[in-house]
Amino acid sequence: MAINARGNVSSLRCCAAWAALTYPGLLLVVRLDGGRFDADAIIYLFPLLALPFLGTVILWILTLRIHATAASISIGVAIGLLLPIVDSRIWMLCFPGFESLTAFFTSAVVISLPNALGGGVAGWLRTRVRPV
Repeated sequence: MAINARGNVSSLRCCAAWAALTYPGLLLVVRLDGGRFDADAIIYLFPLLALPFLGTVILWILTLRIHATAASISIGVAIGLLLPIVDSRIWMLCFPGFESLTAFFTSAVVISLPNALGGGVAGWLRTRVRPV
């Protein structure tokens, strides 16, 4: 069911919208890497693939009692900007090295803007009410 009893759009639709706006940025990261898609790329991209799902969960927890659209959009954009940065920082700690630090930082910058846009759209969908 796309709309729950309170009239809000379901989390699945928010997550799908977030992913649809974030994943083209991931394809850009792969393309900037030379278009190679091997086992290392899968390990590297897996945490980035989880960003829309994790972001949706955080968005729904933080906006549980917020019904203002502007506040929900702002929270979604902030989550969308911060998640790739935190994610890349965690991976920088797991895989230290000059080349990997540059790759993680570059991917965080490339992914941040589409992810913030996806977070804003998910925040807007979060407070959207079905017409009565």
